[in-house]
Amino acid sequence: MRSWVRNSGFTLVEMIVVLVVLGVLSLGGTYFLANSVDGYGSVVDRQQLAERGRFALEHMTRGVRNALPGSVRVRNDCLEIVPVVTGAQYLSIPVAYVASSVLTTPPPVMVPPNGLRLAVAADAALYGLSNPGAISPTTVSMSVNSSGVQTIVLNSGHQFISESPRNRLYWIATPISYCISAGHLWRYQDYGFVSVQPQPTDLPTTMPGRALLAETASVVFAMDAASLQNSSVVDVALVVSQGDSQLEVVTKIQVRNVL
Repeated sequence: MRSWVRNSGFTLVEMIVVLVVLGVLSLGGTYFLANSVDGYGSVVDRQQLAERGRFALEHMTRGVRNALPGSVRVRNDCLEIVPVVTGAQYLSIPVAYVASSVLTTPPPVMVPPNGLRLAVAADAALYGLSNPGAISPTTVSMSVNSSGVQTIVLNSGHQFISESPRNRLYWIATPISYCISAGHLWRYQDYGFVSVQPQPTDLPTTMPGRALLAETASVVFAMDAASLQNSSVVDVALVVSQGDSQLEVVTKIQVRNVL
């Protein structure tokens, strides 16, 4: 008696169907992975933008809050301040006459014996370093007597334009600017006092006079004037970009007004 054995296997049609199904599944998996990678890249871009924006804003906020009262100047895409190193109460300053020394209480923070300037009160022309004026020439030496009175000697005679309502005196450094140039936000220093607010073309172009705060950025500064009830405020609208991602931050920075 003859027996027949049936060979098992895939037909050509079945193999084609399997290949088509596997191809569809592969395309779906590839699309899913591509979307996952793109989503992760977008999250990383947003995190980097947030870090860059936060770093730039914190730097400018500290600068404004530590600025000499009356020294903040804004011009659309530039902000300028005179940084305060420390402060104290003065005992005697030349207001009605010219003198080359000032008597103060010792400041709470030690300062260099020379090279800084003193500022008392403020006026609109403080950047011009006029005499009489709000800002003195640089200091030459400082000494404290047994009674705790500190004598500060200036490198030339000076007359301050007015008294401070609270007898406040500040040690100040040279001005600092935050400006947009070539699509980036920069911090500028060591360029001295200029009566008219400088533009980026007037400021340093290399380190250490210029330092990068944020790449691919734009900013708009505006100033809300002080009133009897409120201090002046700097409005900052900062935009930082990276690829197709963009982050915009709008904030207000209160300006010190203690004279």
